[in-house]
Order: sequence, then structure tokens, then C-alpha cells
Amino acid sequence: MMDSVSSNCLQVQGTNDSSIVSKLSMVNHGYHKDAYYKFFVKKASRRSPLINRGYYIRAKTASYIISQFFSGVRGKKQVISLGAGFDTTYFWSREKFYDDFREVIFVEIDYPEVMKRKVNLAKSNDLLKQENTSLNSPHVIYSSQDYLALGFDLRDVGVNLSKLLSSCDVDFDCPTLFVSEVVLTYLTGSQSSRILSWVNHSFKNAFVFIYEQMLPDDGFGRVMCRHFETLGSPLSSINDFPTLCDHEARHRRLGFQTCTSTDMHTFYMNLPPKERERIEQLELFDEYEGWHQKCLHYFALCSTNSTSALLKDFCSKIFANDLRKQNTCEKPLEIKPTLTDTWNNSAEEKEKQNLQLFGHSYAIVKDNTLLKQKALIVGGFGIPAATFNLGRNQSHQRLDVIILDVKTGQSVECLPLKSRLTPLLFSSLSRYSGYNGGECYVMFGGRTSPKCPSNDVQVITLSVEKDEMTQPHYDCQLISTTGESPFPRWRHSATLISDGRLIVFGGRSKDTVFNDCWMLNLPKKSWESVKPVSGKFVVSRHSHSTAQWKSNVLVTSGGLDGDHAPLHDVLMMEFDQNSGCNVERLNIVPPLEARYSHTSHIIDDDILLLVGGVKFPKVASQQIMTSHMLDNVAVVNLKTFTWVKTVVFPSTYCNRPIRIHCHVSEAHYCRDTGNCRLTIIGGGSNCFSFGTHFNRTPIVCEFPILYET
Repeated sequence: MMDSVSSNCLQVQGTNDSSIVSKLSMVNHGYHKDAYYKFFVKKASRRSPLINRGYYIRAKTASYIISQFFSGVRGKKQVISLGAGFDTTYFWSREKFYDDFREVIFVEIDYPEVMKRKVNLAKSNDLLKQENTSLNSPHVIYSSQDYLALGFDLRDVGVNLSKLLSSCDVDFDCPTLFVSEVVLTYLTGSQSSRILSWVNHSFKNAFVFIYEQMLPDDGFGRVMCRHFETLGSPLSSINDFPTLCDHEARHRRLGFQTCTSTDMHTFYMNLPPKERERIEQLELFDEYEGWHQKCLHYFALCSTNSTSALLKDFCSKIFANDLRKQNTCEKPLEIKPTLTDTWNNSAEEKEKQNLQLFGHSYAIVKDNTLLKQKALIVGGFGIPAATFNLGRNQSHQRLDVIILDVKTGQSVECLPLKSRLTPLLFSSLSRYSGYNGGECYVMFGGRTSPKCPSNDVQVITLSVEKDEMTQPHYDCQLISTTGESPFPRWRHSATLISDGRLIVFGGRSKDTVFNDCWMLNLPKKSWESVKPVSGKFVVSRHSHSTAQWKSNVLVTSGGLDGDHAPLHDVLMMEFDQNSGCNVERLNIVPPLEARYSHTSHIIDDDILLLVGGVKFPKVASQQIMTSHMLDNVAVVNLKTFTWVKTVVFPSTYCNRPIRIHCHVSEAHYCRDTGNCRLTIIGGGSNCFSFGTHFNRTPIVCEFPILYET
């Protein structure tokens, strides 16, 4: 048992070494200013833009809280950093608030080995001076007039730590900020609660700041927790306190009656617009799904046990108002789908169903019933089943062309007859039956990288055997068009309406989110810009979804706007024969959740399905529960403009997390049974520093559309 505990301690200490490298990467790329991280990193390493952003929001939150404490609390004050690691707060705050440090004691506590390494590095870089050697304790690694480095296991908090702090002249009455950045979560629930209880009983004017993870039970949360378990440093208390509501309740129960908190998405969106614009321009970025879900799964909490009106008021106002307010509208009915193992295949055959990818485009090859359909899948990023079947390298890669047999769930690589298609992410694909008297698939836009978007129009034709999945082939041709064409883009929508007209709406490029609409006349191969005859396109958007309602009517939902903030609106766009469009914003009741990177379908004439996507609950941070975060299908009646029900998916399928975004889907409605059969293909994204997650698909489910009022 002791060996297991010791091993866990070493793994937790190891998170410090990885974290400080990521923090330096974030600073080196201009996200945050800190002149001290470099002294604690042996070798700098560049992290991905997603990881840089994740560590930016952590540093921004911590520096904001600490700066507010120094500015808002006058006179004598203390900071005690729990599990400090190689954190540099003491060094930058000493520089920034130099005059205040005459009345400040800054205490850092961590494992003795960690603090010894930190102090040695700080000394070797001339960051620590005027050491006080009069304190005779093996726990005192370093002491000066304003700084204490203590080696102490926080699991042993209690009388011994109180005596140690007392011997170091720590004041138990003056305002004291306790900082815990991703520390308590590595302890068990009882251990972390004992620390908070000790703080409350030992310090009369304690102010606690906690930054850590939450919401372990949805798809992203399970990927996150599995990552830390794999590292040997599990989030031991996250299941005891899974939500902000649970954390706030614990703090109040333990004596911290004034408490406030927020998730990181809300904190980020409350930053000044110029600061967010600065961050957006630092690096090319296209990992919004991982970024937003990371922010929704991390929180900042501040609490105080002080009876001082100043500290209580300071604590209650530390965060700006939450952007999301409690929804007072009637909540739609929630149901669970029936997840089906449609094919009943052997274990060997199931491996062939292991299609893992995201950011791909899709079209049905045969327009028969769902069980007889084959699907053309183009582009994306992932590991297709074909690489398993052919024994190829299973590394992640941009993908080419795949044929999926929806009847068996098996997929096979589609080979080029002549030139190979350039693998793209987030392009669009539409089936068109009027090309040279036959059927083709029109591909528009997409990107190879965020700095290389496309506005090419490519036509793909297939050679597929009718009755079995023999080796299919494809041919692709870049077609020349007339008229002014759209700017290169990805994350747009492209939908075919009557008379062979392809409607391209929104999307983004390297530095622009578009609020435009284009019409490609496929028979004439000519582009025209579409202007609203009535109404307006409302806002720029990308990562939205568009479904065809009637022959010349489209319904667009959700997406991210020009500031990359999530949208919950639904637009109806009716196109005339003269490149005009009537736009109407539908008033759905109750208001829908904001979502993006979802898919949409219209079935049974007037039922709109919004499938998956990254969702943003309509409740304040403190009220977010796991049920709000689970992937779902919103069912909307377009006759009555009513959100009538929500189909809620479980967080796992076949013992793997489900993350339904950046996927494609196909919906089939049976009037006889009133059931919808939904097939989800692909999905997933990068998950902050937790790795890349792919759904194992296809996933097939059924749920009833008919309901009783």
C-alpha cells in the first residue's frame, strides 16, 4: 500500500515538470507575461496552440485573483500557496507590488523534494537573496523576510503544520490568501476537505482561491479523467465534488459562508474584447471544440470565512456576472435513445467497424432505405478502419476517401483512378444527380491547415460494385467556374436546393469569419452572391449546420460568431430564382441551447433535429450538472416553433467516451413506428493536453418522434 502511495506522490510531482514547460511555451508565444518561468525549465518545448490557450486562461485567472487581492486588501497580508510546485507568483508579485511587500509574507508549501529543487534553481539564477538561517526545522527549505519555502506533505495537515507556520511568524489573524491551482483534486475528498477545514479553524480572515477540474461524467470529462489515471495521478476527489454547486456547498459547510465561482468559458468571455482579440491573433487556431470544452470543465472558486465586510464584499464581487442566467422557460421532455448493435457481427468483424475520424464530409451514395445505403466519406483527420484492415501505420493522419457500408458498418478505402484527392478538413460534400447525365459528389472549400483554406470546386465520381464492398475507386476533377467566387473558407455549410443550385453560407478563413451567402449554379458552373431581399443573415458564423426544409428553403442553426462565441439561433432562408433570399429568424420556445459543430436534419416534413455539437448550458456556472453536458439531440417542431424534446445520449458507448461533434450523421424516419433511426459517423477532437479522442463508429440509435402534449 505504501509503495502505491509513494508512486502516486511521484506521479503528482511529475505533473509539475510538465506543467512548467507548458507555461513557458505559453509565455514564449505572447499569451502572458512572466519573466521567471524560464529559470525553472531545463529545455523549452513548443506546445500546441490549444495547450497554450489552456495554460493562458489558468495564468490569467490566477494573476487576476492575486492582483485583486494585493490591490483590494490594504495593510498586512499573507499568501500561502498550497502545492506551489515551480509556480512563479512570488517572484512576479514581488516585482509588481514591490511597495506592498514590506507587509507581506509569501509562503509556498509542497513536497520537500519539489521545494528543494525550486529553491536551488532560484538561487542559481540569483532570484533569492538575504536568506534567514535562524529557523531550525527540517521543513524549512528557505526563509527570508518575505518568503518561506516549506517542504510538507499536505495530507498531514493539522497541528504540525500550524506549529511550523507559527514558528515562522505566520499571522493567523491577518488577511491570508490561500492559492490552490490543480492541487486539492489529486487528494481524496476527505483529505482535501480536511485541508479546507484546517484553514477555516486556523485562520480568522482566510481567502481561498481554487482552480481545478470538474464535470467528470460526460464524454470530455471521461477523456480528461482517463488521461490523469494513465499518468498515475488520478483526480481523486473529482467524483466527490463533480460540479461547482458541490464545491460551493462544501466550502459553506466547512465555514466559508461567502463563496463565488465561475467556469473558465464564462471567465474568458468576460475579459475585455481587446484582450480576447489579442489572444485570437497570436496563433493560427482551429481547435475550438477542445478549447471550449476544456474551459467548461475547469473552474475558479473564491471563498472566505472572514466576518469582515471588506473581505466578504471583495469575495462576492471577484468575478463578473455570469453570462448565462438560469433558464426560467419550461424545460422540454428528456428521453434516452436506444443504442443498437445493428449488425450483430463477430469480434473480428466489429474491428472493421472501427471508423475513427473527425472534420470529414459525407454524402449518401445510394438513395434507398438506410439499410441499403453506402456513404461516401471524404477528408477529415483520424484512423480509418481501412488502415487496420490493411495493416498500415495507425498514426493519426489527414484522410482521403472512404466508402462506408451502412448495412454492415464496415468501411473500405476508396482508391483513385487517376489523380488523388488532396486531403482536406471541414470541407462540404453534396450529392448531385445532374452531372453529365449521372451522379456525382460536389466538394467545396475546406483546408489543409488554418493558413491554407480552399475555394476549389471538385467533382467526385465513383466506381462502386452494386452488391458487395469490393475495392471501390473514385475519380476527381477540379471544375472551372465563372463569376466572382467566394473567398477560400472552411467550417461553412453547403446545401443543394432545386435546379442544381448549391448554397454556400458562412464559414471562416485564416483571419475572417464570413457573413455571406453564395449560389453555385451547377448546370452553368457559375457563381453568384446571394443578397437578403428581406431580413438579414444576423451575424457572421462558422461551424453551424444547415438542413434543407423544402425545395428552396434552408434552415441554419447555431455556430460560432465573429468573436467565436456560441450561437443558439435558428434561421429560415428562402431562395428565389434571382439570387435573392428571404431570411427569417425563428423564435423557438423555449430558447435552444447554443451549440456548434453539430449536424442537423429535417424529417417528417417539419421536425428539425439538432444532433450533438459542443453545447453551452442555459444555466449559470454554479448550476451546471452532468446532465447539461451530455451530448443530445434537440427535437424542434417547425410548425409550432417549439423545442419539444431532448434525446440525451449516455457518456459512453461500448466502454468508450462519446463526444458527438465534428461528426456526420444520417437520419431516417419511419412513419409506421414514429421512430427516428440516427446513424452517427465519426466525431471527436483534440482534448487540451489529454490527447486526441475519436468516437468508434458508426453509432446507431433509435428514438420516438411522436409525443403526447
